[in-house]
Amino acid sequence: MMMRKVLGMFLGMGMMIFMVGQAYAQEPTCKTAYGETACGYNCTANYGVVNCSSTPQGACAANYGQVVCWDPPRWVDQKAECLANYGEVVCGYNCIANYGEVRCSLTPQGACAANYGQVVCWDPPYWADQKAECLANYGIVKCGYNCVANYGVVRCAQTPNGICRAENGDVRCYDL
Repeated sequence: MMMRKVLGMFLGMGMMIFMVGQAYAQEPTCKTAYGETACGYNCTANYGVVNCSSTPQGACAANYGQVVCWDPPRWVDQKAECLANYGEVVCGYNCIANYGEVRCSLTPQGACAANYGQVVCWDPPYWADQKAECLANYGIVKCGYNCVANYGVVRCAQTPNGICRAENGDVRCYDL
C-alpha cells in the first residue's frame, strides 16, 4: 500500500501552497468527480473539473474552479509543487508569490525571488547540478550564480563556475 502525506497551508492574503510527498513509489490512479473521470498521478477535482499529472513527480492544485497539473522534464526526479494566489495557480519548483503575481522555476536547481511586486524565476542549463540563486537590490531582481549587487546594479553569472565582482561602481561577471 502506498503511503502519502498531503499538506495544504493557508499563508494569508488568499495564498495557498500544496506539496505532496511520497514515501513509496506512487501508482497511477483514476479519480471520478462531477461525472468526469481522469487517470494519472496526483489527481485533483474542483468545481466539475478533474485532472491528473502524467508522472509521479508532477503536481496538481485546484483554486477558484480551475485545476492545474504540471509535469517536470523527464530528467528531473524531484516532486514538483503548486502555488495558488488570487485565483492564479502555477506549478514547478521554488514557487513564490508577490502582489498577485505567482511564478515557479522549471527545475529544482532553478531559483525565484520577489521584490517590489516583481517575481523573477531563472533556470540554469539542464547539465548544471548546482542550485541557482537570486539577489534583489534597489527593486532589481536577477538570478543565476554568484550574484553580486553594487549601487543598484545586480548581475549574476550564468554558469555555476562563473564569477561576479563589483569593480569601479559596476558589477562584472565572467562565465568560465
